[in-house]
Amino acid sequence: MMAVVWPLMALAMVAGDYIHFALCAPYYAWAVTRLPPDQPRHLEFHWGAAGMVGDPPADKTLIYDPAAARAVRFQCEPIPDWTPGPLLCTRPLVGGFYMTSLR
Repeated sequence: MMAVVWPLMALAMVAGDYIHFALCAPYYAWAVTRLPPDQPRHLEFHWGAAGMVGDPPADKTLIYDPAAARAVRFQCEPIPDWTPGPLLCTRPLVGGFYMTSLR
């Protein structure tokens, strides 16, 4: 039974961010249209900290920045000057959005 549950939980933890983004995408698109044209095209949505049993909490932030989003690749790396310390993970999404999480 446990051999089936753990892969499904891992899938749900990864898919959860994409589902959250998809359900709230109309709001995020509306918020982006409200940015003044003379201001930088950067907007952050703090999703808060979340974690599950056996998984350390991750402080997540959704970022809209079309210029930076083009260069974002999925990666987790240590934060400089924090040894030992948390990992900063980035994950590209769509439409100029990407996710960062501090683990």
